[in-house]
Amino acid sequence: EQRTSLVYKIEVEVENDGSLKIGMPAEVNWAK
Repeated sequence: EQRTSLVYKIEVEVENDGSLKIGMPAEVNWAK
């Protein structure tokens, strides 16, 4: 299926106290 190769690029801005590093996986919860 085409959906298996579908990719979206997004930009997210977060506050970082130094615990987040470039390339680390993360979860995003979207508020409605």
